[in-house]
Amino acid sequence: MHKRLKRIKAFFVSLGTTVGVALFAANGPAAIASSLEEERIQSRLNWTPLKQVAKTDRDARCIKCRGKYTDPLAGADRSVSPNESDLEVSSGDSDITDNAFFFSDAVTVTQGYRTLKAEEVTIDRVEQTVTATGPIEVREPGIVMYGDTISYNSVDEQAQLTDAEFVLYEQQLYGIAEEVTRDASGTLTIEDGELTFCTPTDPSWLVSAETLEIDAINNVGEAWGARIDVKGVPILYLPWIQFPLSDQRKTGLLFPDISSDTRGGLDVMAPIYFNLAPHYDATYSPRHIADRGFVHQLNARYLGERSGSWDVTGAYLNDDKLSAEPGKDARWLIKVKQNSTPSSRLRTSIDFSKISDNDYLKDLENNTLSAQRQTALLQQARVDWLADNWLIGVEAQQFQGIAEDLTDNYQRLPQVSAVWRGDKTLGGLAPIVNIQAANFDTDFEKVRGQRLFHEVGVSLPLSRSYGFLNSQLTHRGIEYSLKDPGMTDSRDERVESWVASIDGGLTFERSSEFFGHSFTQTLEPRAHYLYASYDDHVGIPDFDSAELTFSYRQLFRNTRFSGHDRLADANQLALGLTSRLIDPKTGLERVSVSLGQIINFRDQRIRLKEGDAPLTEDGSALAFALDMTASERWSIHSNLLFDAYDNELDAANVRVSYRPNDESLFNIGYTLREPPESFAARPVTEQFNTSAYIPLDENWRLFGALRYSLEIDSSVEDMFGVEYDGCCWRARFLYVSYLDALRDTDVFVPQPELRRDRAFQFQFVLKGLGSFGRRVDNLMQDMIRGFNATR
Repeated sequence: MHKRLKRIKAFFVSLGTTVGVALFAANGPAAIASSLEEERIQSRLNWTPLKQVAKTDRDARCIKCRGKYTDPLAGADRSVSPNESDLEVSSGDSDITDNAFFFSDAVTVTQGYRTLKAEEVTIDRVEQTVTATGPIEVREPGIVMYGDTISYNSVDEQAQLTDAEFVLYEQQLYGIAEEVTRDASGTLTIEDGELTFCTPTDPSWLVSAETLEIDAINNVGEAWGARIDVKGVPILYLPWIQFPLSDQRKTGLLFPDISSDTRGGLDVMAPIYFNLAPHYDATYSPRHIADRGFVHQLNARYLGERSGSWDVTGAYLNDDKLSAEPGKDARWLIKVKQNSTPSSRLRTSIDFSKISDNDYLKDLENNTLSAQRQTALLQQARVDWLADNWLIGVEAQQFQGIAEDLTDNYQRLPQVSAVWRGDKTLGGLAPIVNIQAANFDTDFEKVRGQRLFHEVGVSLPLSRSYGFLNSQLTHRGIEYSLKDPGMTDSRDERVESWVASIDGGLTFERSSEFFGHSFTQTLEPRAHYLYASYDDHVGIPDFDSAELTFSYRQLFRNTRFSGHDRLADANQLALGLTSRLIDPKTGLERVSVSLGQIINFRDQRIRLKEGDAPLTEDGSALAFALDMTASERWSIHSNLLFDAYDNELDAANVRVSYRPNDESLFNIGYTLREPPESFAARPVTEQFNTSAYIPLDENWRLFGALRYSLEIDSSVEDMFGVEYDGCCWRARFLYVSYLDALRDTDVFVPQPELRRDRAFQFQFVLKGLGSFGRRVDNLMQDMIRGFNATR
């Protein structure tokens, strides 16, 4: 029979809330379903074997788990909340007294899309309680729960569910809880709860806790006496842990990070996250390195409407046991990064790093090999004002050199600049104004002083749909007030140069077909004439200039140098030709190939170093560039410099990437480079590199990378590892070795003092719960181009 019972409604609304939140927290069993039969799982928990899952519904997890939980109510209408619906009760038998309602024999209570099934339901109108005995089934879209008894007291608004078994369909989570209690505030207390994201027939791992408390309002949970078991073996005990129930980060203990290397031995880090406020947080990461000692690491982040984003990191090791003087060498690191809101007119930025000693990064920053390659740490602060027509900037910059074979760079304290950025023109002529004043200092016995640079002139830009023609005339000048080492009097120096350039290009298009595919093909010739007058640079220092690495993109620049200490002379014509293949349907550029050369009409006399001979070649090397993304699977990138006068290859950078499927990845590359003639030492860099990530079957992966130096006939960096990726957990083991060479990242010289360092990294991921070993992800992304650790 059916009866509408308004008095039950409050109970059922509360029950739905209790079930919904409890399902997330009460958790997967130790001997979880090892004795459950496939038929019981299919009928009770709606587990669908892989062979019965439509191919369009199969994802990577479904394939690895050989099936998935399927929600029979997935298509139910959720537009109306059950709280707004009437209750309907059906049962085989019922009895009504003055004080209570009794329902028995296959009782079903329905409210909207929520359903409760039980053997008996009793409503005590005097005590204002509701009890139901089982077996009990509670089901709604996204969840199903089974239990033995449910009791609810409407006076103190407390509900209890015993012996719960549940599935969260969306999260593919299975769990049990001995008892769940909900109080008036909505807080849930769960006794002996267990959960797993594994299939119930093979619970490879599970998390259990003596007590869990769930705050449904703030979406946060706490657990006491928590334990993680893998294949029945406890691997981690946590006396207390706090965790989020949503995508928002919550205060709590994060999972450990474990590694080992030849510089410090076993290395274990256990981060603790503090969600202090919506706009700031912190992470404290105590770290123990077996051979060195205990390291305190702290990272704090802040986001303000006016001050922008801040990211501050500090690390401190009080006593490095591997130090030559134990107890006297504290080691530390400080990093500060700040960026103001991009929409603000007043913009600020800070990028500051400082370490206690030159070997800190080599010894203690083993999360990426890029940290091992650093030669200097930037310490910079800048303030910019974006007016309507001007960009005004003030900057302070210096570097901490951390390579013994390199001297400190100059300190720029301060630098003030003004750049015209308006769009006003006079007769089509656009003004060019760039002024910079800087003070350069150094801790070494080197020349120091002040520099005033200016570039003023006009440009005439012309642009059409078929091409462009840009003409420019500027005057560049530098004025110095210098003080030489050991001298008390300063000296003044000045250089200047007139620069004229004409840059023009055309674009031709046609429809073409290659390999059965239609493309829009372009042909883009470009010519750039540059004249820059010569002025003697005798006595002019080099505060911040360097010779730019030549490539196709360098053909059309107005200078050969970075910085403002060298005014390059030139009388040259650059010719280039680019052709592109563009997919007309998507607009994606599939192929871009370019070829060009500079023709010199006179020698180039301005060099980075005063004593260097002029460049007397009639022209530059032939510059070739190729970027090809033939498909989602293939890509080729190449830059070549061929010296037609000496008939030899000056430089090369070739990289080929291939993805035979979504899981596999192969890279192969070759690099040949000779530093500019201004370098005192010019060792040729010739290296071969390759990397791969290869699935062997549905679960096993091999991966590796090699960077091999042809000059020293030895690997510079190599890494290999193995991965098991199962239904609900993933494990990676990685070995990496690298040469501790000169700090120039591209030069490795075979000297006796070179040492090879080695590291072992381990990562264990409990899918849906967390992982430890983030350094493995960093190293794989560092060495395998295109690898995505978050896949």
